[in-house]
Amino acid sequence: MSNYYTQTLYVPLVDEQGNVIGKGERWDVHKRGILHKGFTVRLLYKNLVLLQKRKHPMFDHVIDMTSSSHPLVTDDGVQDEQDAVISCLKREWNLELRDRKKIVKRESFLYKASDGVGFTEHEYCTMYDVKLLTVPAPDFAYCYGYELVELDYVTSHHNAFNLAPWVRL
Repeated sequence: MSNYYTQTLYVPLVDEQGNVIGKGERWDVHKRGILHKGFTVRLLYKNLVLLQKRKHPMFDHVIDMTSSSHPLVTDDGVQDEQDAVISCLKREWNLELRDRKKIVKRESFLYKASDGVGFTEHEYCTMYDVKLLTVPAPDFAYCYGYELVELDYVTSHHNAFNLAPWVRL
């Protein structure tokens, strides 16, 4: 696992409307199932979606569409979510601005799901789409593998995939 997972990081705690009400250490937040802010970025290349087989202490081996993370809280305040998305894409996919089009917000929703090994995601999650100009090279510290699949196929056969509970087609 990446040393990113061993760092002490703080995530924004939120109410059910997504308003920040505090901060919490990320692993404590997930062990206790506390509502916090998260996001998922769906990477699209032509009519294909990039599916990631997640390598992570929580929800390990599930299929993510495509990367998920959290804005962070530092001494300067809550990280801008677009900046958090950009950092996530750089960290997990080595993705630069020249490799993609703009980040498009899709929707936000609440969900809660346990992974069966002691962690619970309880998020106000915002979904984003990013259209790719080229297929990125992942950092395998964050995934076991990936696959480009027709989005229509995933939508019509979603039960065939072990999709993460936060994935919205």
